[in-house]
Amino acid sequence: MIINIKKSLLFTAIMFGAHSGALLLIFILPIALWQKLVLAVLIVTSLWWQGRHGVGASTCEIRVGEDGSCTRTANGEQQRYRIAHASAHVGFMRLTLKRAGERTRIQLV
Repeated sequence: MIINIKKSLLFTAIMFGAHSGALLLIFILPIALWQKLVLAVLIVTSLWWQGRHGVGASTCEIRVGEDGSCTRTANGEQQRYRIAHASAHVGFMRLTLKRAGERTRIQLV
C-alpha cells in the first residue's frame, strides 16, 4: 500500500492559531516578567519546531509492506521504519513509526 501525504492548510492554520493564542495569553498571566519571557521563548521554539518538522514539512510518501515495515520518502531521502502502532479515526489514520535506536515518529494521514 502506498500512502501519499500532502500539506494541510487547515492544520497549518490551527497550529499557527494555537501558538499565537498562547503568546497572547502570556500578556494576561499574573506572573513575573522573567517567567513570561521563558514561556514566550518556549512557545516560539515550539512554533519553530512545528514549522520545520511538523506543519511545514514537505510532502512525503509511505510504502507499507505486509510485515509491518514501511519506507518513508521525503525530500528525496528514504528512511525505513516499522509500524509500532496504528489507529484509524473518522477522517484520519495515526501511524506510530519506529526505527532502531530512535524515538518514535507519529504520522497523521
